[in-house]
Amino acid sequence: HGDLYIGDGGRNEILERVPSGRFRVVAGTGVAGFTGDGGPADRAEVDAPDNLVVTPDGTLYFTQAGRYLAPVSSSGGMLNTVIREITPGGTVGTVAGLHPSCLSGPVRSIPAESALFYGASLSLERDGDLVVDASLCVGNMQDEGFGPNLLLTSSGRFIKDTSGPVPAVASIDYGSGVLGPGFQVFSCGSGGGQTADGHPRELLVVRSDGSSVAYPDYQGGDFAVGEGEVVATYDGNLVRVTSSRLVPLLTNQELLSALHIQPGADIGAPAVGTNGDIYFVASIINRSGCQDRILERTTEGALRQIWGSSASRNNTCF
Repeated sequence: HGDLYIGDGGRNEILERVPSGRFRVVAGTGVAGFTGDGGPADRAEVDAPDNLVVTPDGTLYFTQAGRYLAPVSSSGGMLNTVIREITPGGTVGTVAGLHPSCLSGPVRSIPAESALFYGASLSLERDGDLVVDASLCVGNMQDEGFGPNLLLTSSGRFIKDTSGPVPAVASIDYGSGVLGPGFQVFSCGSGGGQTADGHPRELLVVRSDGSSVAYPDYQGGDFAVGEGEVVATYDGNLVRVTSSRLVPLLTNQELLSALHIQPGADIGAPAVGTNGDIYFVASIINRSGCQDRILERTTEGALRQIWGSSASRNNTCF
């Protein structure tokens, strides 16, 4: 399998970089939808695929919108989230959220096919097990549900991930989080303050011993987990998150200098390759207009451009 996969939400496709450096479509027809289970992924409709992860055997998992429309009073009329997989042979299927329902609780495990949830982050444990950060609806109360750290078992059930327990922190559901070695990282963007209702805007690291460290005025939100490390964007910079500090990998100014551009560029959507290289999207705003580039930061710290869009004269970069 390839070394880089991209979920193109605008084109409703998943792309794979091939050895020649070009990209081929591995899933999606360009039409937003939820079809094709049991057949070739490149003939199936997908809807804004996101959270791509690839297991050691080449199976690709991703999230997208499902078919269940929530009541406006509970989740704002959103469609539920499903988790789909593409086998090494190119067949697509849905492994979670296909027939969602809010189960009565309490429960110790939930059939993944009937799990009901809205939004999820995917990552892999070192042994290749799929970790899902989502709160499943149980007892008709999603915010008192089952989650957020879950494992998808080989028998198709969600169980709680107890491999690296992290003590509960007040109002932690207000931020999305990922698991690191001995800690958990949360993107707290509610601005609710340190009250029972939320956290301020901060990058919050909660250690397994219950202690925590917060990095304030957080203006990021993108995480990547791979090869035993957590990479994040923090205030326009690319950093490695550890239990005790943020390790700078690439500052925004270093990016501008390397690309010889002014006045600005945003770093987003990081991903960690199997060889430790880090991929990310640089959204550039300069006199030529707006442009997106996919860049690779090697383990030695070198930058290499993988792909670049043509410049747009629109006032907004995506």
